[in-house]
Amino acid sequence: MAPLLLSAALLLGAAALAAADPPAAPAAPAPAIRHLGGPRHELNGISFNDASRAISLPAKINLATGLLEYALVHESGKAHESLLTTPVSPFDLNIVLLLLNYRPSTTFFDQSNKEAGAVLVPNPKIDPASNLLVTLDWKDPSGTPRSARLESLLLNLDRKAPAADGPFTYTGSMLMEDGTFMAKETGSILALYADAAALLNNPRPGNQNDDIWAPNPAAIPPKGTALTLTFTPAP
Repeated sequence: MAPLLLSAALLLGAAALAAADPPAAPAAPAPAIRHLGGPRHELNGISFNDASRAISLPAKINLATGLLEYALVHESGKAHESLLTTPVSPFDLNIVLLLLNYRPSTTFFDQSNKEAGAVLVPNPKIDPASNLLVTLDWKDPSGTPRSARLESLLLNLDRKAPAADGPFTYTGSMLMEDGTFMAKETGSILALYADAAALLNNPRPGNQNDDIWAPNPAAIPPKGTALTLTFTPAP
């Protein structure tokens, strides 16, 4: 995608997210996308590739023990229950996901009843364009490069086994009537315990329980380990 088209798409995405703002409120300035050559671009610490649709961002191991409700949050979010934290803005990440034609799932949560709020749908049929694989790359204490899929670092305490292989689902977060984009407000990016405010959610059985997810002690790097998290399209 040419830089000009990227800028146009970005403006459209920002306009869509700001649509619920009061008419008198000024539109937020569009973040600047840098062209890194070929299909590669960068937006506020998020690197992405138009051709492969891969998205990479910096993160670190935040918790190596204890129960988890999130796999990834902004560093100002619910870090006390998240495996990973990142300085990257959920708002910017959502723009990149939309630019690369990932589609927020419309079946993961039922939001037809405003009084009930977003209700988790059992066994939803998910559009493949909503599913992303998540890979982590880091260096161990000896400096040796390591790589693993996110789910292998998560333990399902009910099954006493790593989380099942597979993707995570882009659900897109919620836009409130006053224009608040909930992922930006809460810092929630990838939830293990289903959260309609998060950008992505865990589609595995048990996502309605907040006491069955934990770091996998057999695979987790030490707390504080810096890593690169990469989203890619699920097959």
